[in-house]
Amino acid sequence: EDYAMWDDVSWGELITGLDEPGGLALDGEGNLYVADFSTGVIHAYNLDGEELQSLDTEAGEGAIYGIEIGPDGALWVANNGEPAVFRLNTTG
Repeated sequence: EDYAMWDDVSWGELITGLDEPGGLALDGEGNLYVADFSTGVIHAYNLDGEELQSLDTEAGEGAIYGIEIGPDGALWVANNGEPAVFRLNTTG
């Protein structure tokens, strides 16, 4: 029962409407990527919560286990349904 206390923290919803958000990654340009565990769709948002685009990985329910931005700027996706790891180029 050890709790850390943070002072002057604001808490609020940024994004709503996802079924089961299951992974988050933030790139250096302020784009937030959210994987929906129940659909296999990866959504990209700006930090105001506006959806920029989405990608249906077609992996299906329960397959996308995690996402991460790599040092190369690409989005790396762990797909337990294959099983495989995919690299997605998120720029140009």
